[in-house]
Amino acid sequence: MELMFIVFFALLLIGVPIYAAIGTATILPLMVYGEFSPTMLPQTFFSGIDNFVLMAVALFIISGAIMQASGLTDDILEVADSLVGNIPGGVGISTILASTLFAALTGSGLAATVAIGSITIGGMIQRGYKPPLAGALSATGGALGVLIPPSNPLIIYGVLSSTSIGTLFMAGMIPGLLIALSFAVVMYFIGKRYNLRTTDNNFSWARVGRALWKGKWGLLAPVIILGSIYSGIATPTEAAELAVFYALFYGLVIRRNVKASQLVEAFRVGAVTAAVMLAMTGVASGFGRLTTLYQVPQSLGNWIASITDSPELVLLMLLGVLIITGMFMETLSQIIILTPIFVPILAELGINPVFFGVLLVLGIEMGFLTPPVGGNLFVATKMSNSTILQVSKYEVPFILVILFWAIFLIFFPEIVLFLPNLIGGAG
Repeated sequence: MELMFIVFFALLLIGVPIYAAIGTATILPLMVYGEFSPTMLPQTFFSGIDNFVLMAVALFIISGAIMQASGLTDDILEVADSLVGNIPGGVGISTILASTLFAALTGSGLAATVAIGSITIGGMIQRGYKPPLAGALSATGGALGVLIPPSNPLIIYGVLSSTSIGTLFMAGMIPGLLIALSFAVVMYFIGKRYNLRTTDNNFSWARVGRALWKGKWGLLAPVIILGSIYSGIATPTEAAELAVFYALFYGLVIRRNVKASQLVEAFRVGAVTAAVMLAMTGVASGFGRLTTLYQVPQSLGNWIASITDSPELVLLMLLGVLIITGMFMETLSQIIILTPIFVPILAELGINPVFFGVLLVLGIEMGFLTPPVGGNLFVATKMSNSTILQVSKYEVPFILVILFWAIFLIFFPEIVLFLPNLIGGAG
């Protein structure tokens, strides 16, 4: 067991790709000690990727790219802009609202950051926003994409933990909306402090009506996609396929502005995403199986039980682990490595796996916004022509918002489980 973790961390330190580090750390103990059958790993690798739900992640990425190419993102942003009006921090708030809406289409934080940020950062700077603040708002809004359904990280977590994807989506909805609202409140006070007002965007119901009509296709998309899942009409993968067809219909039939090269690029990105995800999931399944055979979760569980038997304190400890790992590991790596280890421990403590899935993603949200490996942070830094340090400074209040809600939900998990319990799906 010790050899497995020593090899894993040593390979990470010298820059070996995460999937290769996990795979090598899994195979090497079997070769050295020969305690288990060598046929176990190929069988486990294959069974780990033999799950059609995983394709939903790549399909949501493809649909998001096509929607962005067709201009659906612009329509969503106009709806958000019309609702905000001329209030302090209005453009920043509309960025957050637009990211929330786009997150409900793609489930990807990075996609939301690129799609919304590429449009709004320049506009915010023109209206007097400092470039680092504009970049921070883009990254912050994009972070919502990992919690608001359909959430790609929740899909992967659901596969690895054998938890209902639809139930996880429902569990993430209320926390996601609460965090989005909190982001908007924080931005309002930042706008007041720096006197950030728009001068050409006064609120009017007529403008809202025009924006809603123009953006009807974008607003209808999450209703169809999520509605098909919650009503039981479609599985998450089928809903992702529906999202791709919807995006193609809008871009090729309604707007007729999507080029063949853009379609090729969208499917290329989806294919690369699928390949990386399958490689990671396959080796992670073997890694999880081996940790179980070596009784790693049981050992950690006994160690934690010797410290405390309070579920809240255990979750606070795990939240601290997530914050630290989020600074150094990207999203997929965190989920794949931590899920097989923590879920069995929490099951013994009676902690709902649906709730932990949401807490895990909240920790990942903070990782999106913190150096040195914050994906959204790096993208937003480049788009705003700022430095990591400059953008990070403006991220602090938003990270504290996520941290507050993570701690709050640990003590009031009923908020997370309200919608799943409403239909009897959180058990």
